[in-house]
Amino acid sequence: MDIAKKFLRLFYRPQFIAFVALTVLALPLHAQSGGDLSLSSEQMQELHKLQQKMRTVGQQLDKIRQEALEAKPELQDQQGEYQSLLFETMKEQGNDPAPALTRMSEIEGQMQDQELAEEKRKQLIMEYRQKDAGLQQASRKAMQDEEVREAAQELSQATVAAMREHNPKTGELLQEMKQLRQEIRQMVAQIKAEEGAGSK
Repeated sequence: MDIAKKFLRLFYRPQFIAFVALTVLALPLHAQSGGDLSLSSEQMQELHKLQQKMRTVGQQLDKIRQEALEAKPELQDQQGEYQSLLFETMKEQGNDPAPALTRMSEIEGQMQDQELAEEKRKQLIMEYRQKDAGLQQASRKAMQDEEVREAAQELSQATVAAMREHNPKTGELLQEMKQLRQEIRQMVAQIKAEEGAGSK
């Protein structure tokens, strides 16, 4: 089912990064981007550098994950079961992901049109991001369900074990990801503390 595959592509990596030992730490998005903070150009540059490193490490981990999945059909089955449970829970909570995913596929198709007007392209990108954000929010709500959360943790543990078996560098990359997130957290906390001191 194409929609199911797209769903996995959209959701599995962020959830993987959130649940795997990777981390400990769902940093709020605004904290990762510096959204609500007044950053100097130097701080912004440092934050972007850390985020870029995180993306690079995340891509390496995701590649290992995909290779480990291909090598283990039983892990693919477990992932499919988890995805079905997540789908069902989202639907039960009134957040059926299928319409949004279908629309996102349509937008991807429209974006292939080389003659698409720039204004229309911007509108489609904005709509796509809104749909994606809505799906992520609905997914996080579903993750509050105990059964879904347990299934996610079991899948994450099984995935990390398969990744470690497939590629010995996995542990090192996970540790690096954890360290980078910690650095971002500390940086954000320090900036907030400085802002607080400055406003007194």
